[in-house]
Parts: sequence; C-alpha cells; structure tokens
Amino acid sequence: MQVRVLGAAREVGRSAFQVNCDGASFLLDYGVELKKESLYPISVNPHEINAAIITHAHLDHSGNMPSLFVNGSTDVYATPPTFDLSRLLIEDMLRIQKSQLPYDFASVSKMMMHSREIKYKEKVERGNASFQLLESGHVLGGASVLVESENKRLFYTADINPRGSRMLREADLDFGEIDLIITESTYSQTNQMPRNESEEKFMEFAYEVLDRKGSLFVPAFSVERSQEIACVLKNAGFKHRIVMDGMAVKVNEIMLNYPEYLRDPKVFSDSVHQAIWIKGEKERKRALDEPAVIISPAGMLVGGSAVFYLQHLAADKKNGIALVSYQGEEHQEENFWTPAE
Repeated sequence: MQVRVLGAAREVGRSAFQVNCDGASFLLDYGVELKKESLYPISVNPHEINAAIITHAHLDHSGNMPSLFVNGSTDVYATPPTFDLSRLLIEDMLRIQKSQLPYDFASVSKMMMHSREIKYKEKVERGNASFQLLESGHVLGGASVLVESENKRLFYTADINPRGSRMLREADLDFGEIDLIITESTYSQTNQMPRNESEEKFMEFAYEVLDRKGSLFVPAFSVERSQEIACVLKNAGFKHRIVMDGMAVKVNEIMLNYPEYLRDPKVFSDSVHQAIWIKGEKERKRALDEPAVIISPAGMLVGGSAVFYLQHLAADKKNGIALVSYQGEEHQEENFWTPAE
C-alpha cells in the first residue's frame, strides 16, 4: 500500500490523498483552497483511479473533484447527503468564480452521473483492496475512510469530531488496529475552550447585544456551523428574533431530508424552524428593522449575504459580531472588526 500526498500537507485546504493498493487506486478527497488565486492538489489521471471518495461536502475536501471529469471519469463514492451538499457548494463556487475554475457545470453533472451513494460501514471492494466509510461527527453525512489491502489497514480521518455536536453524533472510532493514520491537525497546537464554556460566552454576548437593542451578526459556514448555532440558541431557550440567510437556508432544506444522519431530528427541525428564513432582497432588508441574531454565510466574510449584513451593521456600536467559523490565515487581518466609536 503506497500513499501519495497530493494536497493538505502542513496546510489547511485542498485535501487529497492517493492510496495505491495491489490492483486498485483510491483517491481520498480532492479539494480546493479558496484564495484570491485558488490552490489545487497535484493532478491525477482519472483513468488510473478505481474509486474517488468525498469524505464531506466542504470545498477544501470536495471542490476539485469535478476536474476528474473534464477529460475522463471514474466512480465517486460518498453518503447521499454529502453528494447533495457538495453539489450545492460546488455549483455556487462555479457561479462566483466560473472563469477561474478548471471545470464547468457540465463536469459537475458528469460527476453526479458517476456518483455511487453508500452507507456507513458498507464495504466496497476493488481488486485486492476495499474501503468503507465511518461516521466522522463533522458535517451531515461526513465520513472517515478505512482502507484495507494485503493485511494492511489505513485510516483517513478527514475532519473529525470525537465528541459530536448538538446536531451530530460523535465520530465512530471503532476501527480496530491500523497501520497508518492520516489525520487533520488544524487545531493540534492550540488549546480549545471547552464546548460548554464557549456556548455560555456566546450566549452572554448575544444577550448583551440584544439588551442594548442591537443585532448580533454571526457569519458562519453554510454547511453545519450555521445550523449548529441555531441549535445552540434553541438549547439556551433564546427568546429573541433569529434570522437565517444565504445558502444556509438551502442547506437547512437538504439536511431536513436526512433525519437518520442527525443526532435528534426533532431538535434539529425545531432549532432551524425557530428562525426566520430569508429568501429574497426585500426580506433581507426587513431583517434589519428589528434587533435579532442574524446567521449568514460566508463564515470568513469573503462573500455572500454576510457582506450585506456587515456593511449595514458595522457602523453602529450597539451591534455586535461573533466569528464562530475557522478563519484562514489570509482572512484574519482582513476580518478584524471593531464597532465604530
């Protein structure tokens, strides 16, 4: 079993690993690192790939997969919600950056024609090798990958959450003895605040802003983080107005179609439905008329409806902003914001 690192080595973004086994070659993720000039993994020949696997929908893991279908094809495996969410994010990226991407909408459609939906722990065999997906606790339908060949076992965690969240069950770590592990290490050198403490501080800040008749703007990733914030507010019994906007609304609709992947489908449904879903420009402008918690992508404030809310709320010091999503290095200084004096 040989492993080629194609991307995401000592960096965050463009995750991609090629695992060559006896008689089979697997591609584990094929992402893109979104920057002013986006970065892509090392190219591979799709005709040499027996199976490509998307662990979860975030673009740093899925965003370059359609490039395999520009001049070739292969089978692509993922859970059903991962395919739905990946297509939503990839096509949105195409609409925004069409001229900059190495593929087009036709490539995405071709990828979906070659999609193969599988469930957790469903073993897929190719030659003398096999792989299966295990629940990762990160993003609806998200998975880790266990590859087995010639008595060797490799475990690729992708993004993983051993504790789970209010939305999702904890990661399935029942994979037995392994020979090699490939794991995300984004936060490996940092001390993370305990989850209950971070939720308490978030809620204290939310009440502080709303008590002074301001609005709290929460830019959050459209997939998972926006919905998780809605679950946190519901769990805390938050009584003020909540607004969800942008692609997060479309993601809500997709997630509601897959209750079996949620920790508690009723809690999730109640959480997202407590919010007002914005679906047009007029509704977006009306959302600013009264104090509220406004949840909207993009999580790094690089586009989407988040820019609209930032422009309208940043100038008034009674408002607040809570950055709850990972901030890429290039965006941290750009996104630093303090209320007007």
